[in-house]
Amino acid sequence: MLIWVHDDALGPTQLVFERFPKAAAAYVFDDQVIEHRHYGLKRLHFIAGCLATLNEHHPVATYHGDTAQTLASLAKQSGTDIIATMATPCPKLGQVMGDLEVRHGLSLTVVEPTPLVQLESEPDLKRFSRYWRQAQKSAFKHADLPLFKRPQP
Repeated sequence: MLIWVHDDALGPTQLVFERFPKAAAAYVFDDQVIEHRHYGLKRLHFIAGCLATLNEHHPVATYHGDTAQTLASLAKQSGTDIIATMATPCPKLGQVMGDLEVRHGLSLTVVEPTPLVQLESEPDLKRFSRYWRQAQKSAFKHADLPLFKRPQP
């Protein structure tokens, strides 16, 4: 098992580390992904900082190159055909996932993140305030923070 750490899963509390605590992890600085997502130096510095923090909790090896080829090579070296990663909405990273499965014949385990809120009904997305009224109690359910209420006249 190899964990693929990508730009949408840089935190040490990602569920993939909880589910596979003994698996090796890798992050690939991929020029095509960087170009596709229009990253500047500040974003790359942020990613490097996140990886440094992540290394304090779970070792992550960093590489530079084509993500799919690098991960396929690492999987082969470690004798595995399974790569675990967190879900992502990014189409470019989704394309990399497809390449791993189709071009390189690897099995992909995609871990879905825990949702921030659990809504009881379909959200009203026309205005954020309407959505927030629905989501507020669920968002702070486990927090020790008081809910903010409007002062009564």
